[in-house]
Amino acid sequence: MRPLKSLMYCLSIIIVNRIFFQSTITLFKKPFNIFMELELSADEIAEYITLAKKFAKSNLGLFLHPEYADGNPERLPEIIKDARDVGLLSNAENRYGIWGYGLNGYPDVSLSLLSIFAEVCAGVAMCFHQNGLAFNLLHDLATDNADFPQGQLSVAIQEDSFLPAAEVLIRKNTRQPVFKTMLRRQGKKWLLFGAKHFVYSIPGTKAYLVFAQEQENLAAVVVSAKAQGVRKELVERRLGLLACRVEHLTFDNVQIDANSVFLNEKIYDALVRALFINWLGISAIATGTGKGALEATKLYIHERYQGGTLIENHPAIQGLVTSAEVNLFSAGAQLNQYWQLKKINMENLRRAAMMKLSVTKLCSQAVSDSLQCFGGYGYMEDYGMEKRFRDVNTMKSMAGTPLYLKRVIFELGREE
Repeated sequence: MRPLKSLMYCLSIIIVNRIFFQSTITLFKKPFNIFMELELSADEIAEYITLAKKFAKSNLGLFLHPEYADGNPERLPEIIKDARDVGLLSNAENRYGIWGYGLNGYPDVSLSLLSIFAEVCAGVAMCFHQNGLAFNLLHDLATDNADFPQGQLSVAIQEDSFLPAAEVLIRKNTRQPVFKTMLRRQGKKWLLFGAKHFVYSIPGTKAYLVFAQEQENLAAVVVSAKAQGVRKELVERRLGLLACRVEHLTFDNVQIDANSVFLNEKIYDALVRALFINWLGISAIATGTGKGALEATKLYIHERYQGGTLIENHPAIQGLVTSAEVNLFSAGAQLNQYWQLKKINMENLRRAAMMKLSVTKLCSQAVSDSLQCFGGYGYMEDYGMEKRFRDVNTMKSMAGTPLYLKRVIFELGREE
């Protein structure tokens, strides 16, 4: 066993032992909520962060190959497997990976891990984020009789080019359908038909958590990726985050078992939760991308010469580096606010929207300033700067364009 795996394995054993000592709930009572949330000390969190940094350096570092601008796709399945083995990737069994339900009291841990991974590769960080988001929502919706997928999971919300309108989030016009994707009962089964667009997913996704409309009510269903009637179209021509899959999904009268359908009052809360966690995670990944760009820039300008002196001695370069550092400082300050997942109200959702809008803009400028320090080399694939530039600008419009976020921020503010 490799050293990193040994350390992570030891940590996971400690966590599991603590969980079982704290829990008095019967093991087979409820698939997703049998464990109590962990209470982690500052030292334990620091150790977890250190191990994540080692994983990023040793595993993600190997993914970035000089011949592949966005990483070697053949190595990605191995990285996903390693992340699952060491407990960084959330799934049906592991509730303590990124956005794991057992870490609901510590969203800052998930944000830190995403930022650390994004310093190396934002695309892989986005894979971990989207998978963790889906399982966090499913944990929250779970019932005793629910069926849960094994392996990776993704969330499907967006239709056409739009997310749910701001009025939906503040429960205005609640009689108007929120989604075009429809769920209909047929005997003991359910039928799902419609389409979802721009579904970000980790490679090897086994199922999708799909938000839909059931008459006047919101619904969510778990759909197997291999179910009859599910058609997947891979979005190939993209700007950034290429390690993370993006798909358009079509559902043609897909049969859904009753145990995979959620119709309770928590669906609206799950929708709000999905947007909230997604905006937080994207902000963390954007911040990590900016930090990685700045670190690479500082190394480059300290080693290269121009005009008879190190590049770092030129005032113009110093100005660019300082501007990038100031923008990242502001982004980090927003990210390090107190966030909580146990109760997400409209005020917190509005703050998350403001942060996503602000942080992605700040980090985009930071990466742009860093890239300029490389001169023409910054636009070449060799140094990874153009990849970071593509990645961070993709995040600016992902999960809500700036115009959409401004509308949400204004409408939620008007309700205060």
